[in-house]
Amino acid sequence: SVYNASEGSLSHLVITFVPKPDRWALSMGLLPYTNINYNFIQSFNDSSLGAFRDVYSGSGSLYQAYIGGAYKFKSSISDRNQFSVGFNIAYVFGKLTYQKIISLPDSVQAYSTRNVTEMNVSGANYQVGVQYKTTIREKQPNDDRSAIFMTIGLAASGTFRMNAKTS
Repeated sequence: SVYNASEGSLSHLVITFVPKPDRWALSMGLLPYTNINYNFIQSFNDSSLGAFRDVYSGSGSLYQAYIGGAYKFKSSISDRNQFSVGFNIAYVFGKLTYQKIISLPDSVQAYSTRNVTEMNVSGANYQVGVQYKTTIREKQPNDDRSAIFMTIGLAASGTFRMNAKTS
């Protein structure tokens, strides 16, 4: 008897464009969002039913396809001050499956049960951010390796609409 098996997967797919280095960039890709893979078994013994087992399992993945960008503004005051903005917009999609099984192997009068819930998820979310960076101290002019910087940022995120069809 011969058994052959193979498996492959793609975890991340990202493409980045930098049309103007040190000024602005664009990125797009497909990333894992969440992954579920579990299987729990509990064995019990009941005086009237006999031995039985509860099995809980879950499987599936959600992915996000995104596009994002960042832009750094030139400061009119000095090169020591930099203001940047960035954004990501993502579409989240995938399927999750949850099962609960109660099996009664020793009982002729009781039936085993299985409850399977499948959830197809889709929706969109976003992240935006702003950042201000300034040079506090510079030992040698125009040498970032000898400088001390202070960076202050603000980020926000939200969901446009998430849909989940359950069966």
